[in-house]
Amino acid sequence: MILRATGMYVTRPRTAAHRYDLLIDAVSTLDVDALYRLVCRYGATVDEVVAAARQTDRTPDELGEALAAWMAAGAGPGWCAHDEARLITTLTQPALPLELS
Repeated sequence: MILRATGMYVTRPRTAAHRYDLLIDAVSTLDVDALYRLVCRYGATVDEVVAAARQTDRTPDELGEALAAWMAAGAGPGWCAHDEARLITTLTQPALPLELS
């Protein structure tokens, strides 16, 4: 586990299935810090994020607003231009304007 600045823990994924479960949790709670770690540190892909978003009741607009607020608040520790580009690209893919069922 990794201690975040908020005092919450971000679990290090043990397997790809565990990473996917963590993505679902992060999307459902709009936890961009966890999404940042899962995408930029633990290799979550666009397809995994899209699939996780389909499992929640969150809209792409909500994800975008959470990302914008997180970045405006100073983002996460270890943030760099490469991480910024990767996270933005992952969360704003054309596949994310998905139809929720």
